[in-house]
Amino acid sequence: MAGWIWLGLASSIAAAQDGCSDFGSAQSVTRTLDLRSYTSLEYNDNINASGVEPLEDFILKAGVTVQAQWPVFQNNSVDLNFDLGFTKYFSHPELDSNNSFLDISPDSGIEYCIKAGQFTIGLSDHLSFEADPTDSLVVDPQSENVDFNVLQYNRFTNNGAVNVNWEVNRDTNINFGFHRDDILPTDSEFDFSRRTSNVFHLGVVHSIAPNLRVGGNVANTKTTHKLNFQNDSHGSRYGTFADWSITDFINLYVDLSWNSIVFDNSGSNRDGSDVSDFNAEILLRHEVNSEFSHALAIYRRTNLGFISNSLLEDRLQYSFNWSIFARTSVTGLASFESGTDSGGLSPESYDRRILQINYGAHFKNYPITWNLEYRYTEKTSTISARSYNQNRLQFVIKYDF
Repeated sequence: MAGWIWLGLASSIAAAQDGCSDFGSAQSVTRTLDLRSYTSLEYNDNINASGVEPLEDFILKAGVTVQAQWPVFQNNSVDLNFDLGFTKYFSHPELDSNNSFLDISPDSGIEYCIKAGQFTIGLSDHLSFEADPTDSLVVDPQSENVDFNVLQYNRFTNNGAVNVNWEVNRDTNINFGFHRDDILPTDSEFDFSRRTSNVFHLGVVHSIAPNLRVGGNVANTKTTHKLNFQNDSHGSRYGTFADWSITDFINLYVDLSWNSIVFDNSGSNRDGSDVSDFNAEILLRHEVNSEFSHALAIYRRTNLGFISNSLLEDRLQYSFNWSIFARTSVTGLASFESGTDSGGLSPESYDRRILQINYGAHFKNYPITWNLEYRYTEKTSTISARSYNQNRLQFVIKYDF
C-alpha cells in the first residue's frame, strides 16, 4: 500500500540523499518557474481491486504542475513543487475528487536549502492526498470484523524533514537529520491506520574511486498510532551500500541492511511478533547503446503492516527503455512480488505479478508530450476475496507552458 513505510526508515534515508544534498555543489541560484498541465483518460476493469465483485469504469484526470525556485540569499533558495488535480469517475461518481479532496501529488511540497561553508541544510515538507483501493481493507477495532473489499481508501500523507549534509572533503560526505511521516485518513472507519513515525538518521558516503562510492547508515524510528488497535513500535536500521560503475555502460548498486523492530503490544490486533530480519536492494543497470537500456532489480523489504505488525515483501523486477525513433520511446517492466503478514486477525500471504508497457512521444515544434500505458496486475492471495486480475489502459497528454 502506498502509505506504508519501510520500517519508517527508507523514506528518511532517501530524503537525506537527494534534494538539498545535490544543491551544495551549486555556486549560485537563479529564479525559475515551470508550469505544466496534464489530462488523462483511463479505463480500468477492476477499480476496487476485488476478486468477488470487480467494478469497471472510465476515469478522467486533469491538473496542473508547478515547479519554482526562488533565491533567498546567495547559494540559498526556496524550492516549490506543487501538483493539483481533479479526478472524475463516469460510472461511480461517489469516488470523484469533489467528494473528498482535490488530488495532491506525492511530489507536492516546499524545500528550503541553506548553504553555509561545507554544510548544506535542507528543510522540507511534502503533502499528498491519495485515494485508491489497492490492498485496502477496513477493520472494526471494537468488533474485530474485517471487510476485505473496500472501494476507496482516502488519506493525507505528510512528510517533514530536516537534513544536514557535511562535505568533509571532496571524497567524503556525512549527512544526518530528522524525518517525520504522518498518515491521516479522511474517513473515520480508517482511523485505526492513523499514525506518526519519527525518524533520526546518520549516514556517511565515501568515494573510493571516481567509479565507486561506498557508505553506511543507521536510523532509529518511533511509530505511534491514534487508536490502540495497531501496536506502537520502536525500530532500528543498520545498513551499508556500494554504488559501482563497472564500466561506462554498466552500473551496480547494492544496499544491505539489518532491520529490527520491537512492538509494545499496546494494541488489540492479535499480533505479538517482532521483526529482526535482513533487507536488501540490488540494482543492475546496463546501457546497451544510445537507444536501449535495461535494469534488473531485487528487493527484500520489511514494511509496517496495515492490520498486522509487519509485512515482509520480496520482489524481482526487470525494466527497459527503448528509443525506437526520434522523440519517441517505449518503456516497460515485468515484476513478481510475494508478501507475508506477520500475523493478526486475518494474516495474508500473496503473490503479485505486474506487466506494464508505455509508448510516449513529444512533438518537435510544440511543448506537448503524450503517453499511452497498459498495465496488467494479477494477485493470488490466501484470502480468496483479495485475489484479483486488473487491466488498466491510460492515455496522458501534457502541455509545458
